[in-house]
Amino acid sequence: MMPTVENQDRKPQSEPIRPPRQPRETSGLVSEANASTQAFGHSLVDGGSGVAALGGSAATSIPKVAAALAQDIALIMGGSGTPIPGQSYLDSVYEAFIKPHTPGAVPQSLATPAALYPYTGVMDLMFDTSVSRGVAILHQAITQQIGAGNHVTVFGYSQSATISSLEMRALAVLGPNAPTPDQLSFVLFGNPNSPNGGLFSRFAGLFVPSIGLTFSDATPADLYPTAVYTVEYDGIADFPRYPLNLLADLNALAGIYYLHGTIPSLTPEQLSGAVSPLSSSAARSYYRPTARR
Repeated sequence: MMPTVENQDRKPQSEPIRPPRQPRETSGLVSEANASTQAFGHSLVDGGSGVAALGGSAATSIPKVAAALAQDIALIMGGSGTPIPGQSYLDSVYEAFIKPHTPGAVPQSLATPAALYPYTGVMDLMFDTSVSRGVAILHQAITQQIGAGNHVTVFGYSQSATISSLEMRALAVLGPNAPTPDQLSFVLFGNPNSPNGGLFSRFAGLFVPSIGLTFSDATPADLYPTAVYTVEYDGIADFPRYPLNLLADLNALAGIYYLHGTIPSLTPEQLSGAVSPLSSSAARSYYRPTARR
């Protein structure tokens, strides 16, 4: 990915620079996500009182908790360079993206590595490693909240939208032990895996070894209620359908620099003009036109 993916706060981590890795299939990254979530059916304990160690005895269903105790929880993640979303970020995301879909949800910051070597730091994790760890963190958080009887709305932006997409695929293999659509939903913005224009989904299977970045498959459209917001010309989430169109490519590159990093600061008023041109039984896509000058 280009080194202008996101212009959030950058906090290098202490891991050493990793040498280039050999190309691998897109399914490898999904397999890592699956491995991190296979314990979903093994980790919930009776009554929702906690989460057992991985590899424990399998549970046949998600614990039931009195409905009166249930809450709507919004797990909010940042993009590359924003490992721990702050209060202003939470407030902005809640008002613009969570409240229209789950009013009254309690926003909670979910910390992830959010690394993108070398853009976020030369000592940072490579993208695939950061995403894989993020999937494990998100899965654990979903498990705990649903085990407590809560409904969960996950917000993912850019890298964390990819994390969310891979978590959906990993949950899909868990059968009856997976959360149900009335327990879990997603809101994604600046989504590289957007089914209609995401940079990753446009070139699914591509691997960039120098930065450890896999272009993974499109966000599933039929698993959980999902709202996907896209800003026109954001080259990460709205990449041209015809890459040989050089003018469209230039627009996309400019959009990465000028639009992608500003997405979390959009207001409800700015999003009010978003249209919903595409939808499925579970997913709905909102497309916000960019003003012409």
